[in-house]
Amino acid sequence: MKSMTGFAKTQFEIESKTYSIEIKTLNSKQLDIITKLPFLFHEKETEIRSLLSSLLRGKVEFSIIEDSDKSNNISSINFDVARTHYDDILKLNLRKNILDVSETPTNNTVTVKMAVDNNRNLIKVAVADSSGSAQVDNIVLQSINETFEGEKSPILND
Repeated sequence: MKSMTGFAKTQFEIESKTYSIEIKTLNSKQLDIITKLPFLFHEKETEIRSLLSSLLRGKVEFSIIEDSDKSNNISSINFDVARTHYDDILKLNLRKNILDVSETPTNNTVTVKMAVDNNRNLIKVAVADSSGSAQVDNIVLQSINETFEGEKSPILND
């Protein structure tokens, strides 16, 4: 065969993955071989080019495509890992809120007054010395309240 214009397609399966082979050819004065291969087949490229070079001329496009059939893709969730990531995200919530602050604090500290009862429950928390940003002050107060909800913090002895 000296040259041709045509198209061919076939499918095969390896390790429960389906692949398609497509060959497209067009008439051309020179032989021009284009290969598109998944990583799995890169080592075979020289062999494929050698086989295709038996054509004397034409533009030849040879492709191997991994077909993705979403119905065969079964995904599972590792709930232990997901829970760890969820806990990490919750820990980052304070940092995220601070990054969303649009006011510029004038002071890099916030002093708070807290009152706890004998059972170590938070009774009252208030800003004693502001950072100069109501947003930052509110984030600090929110963090303290969230820390005391469900956590028994130790009372420091004087």
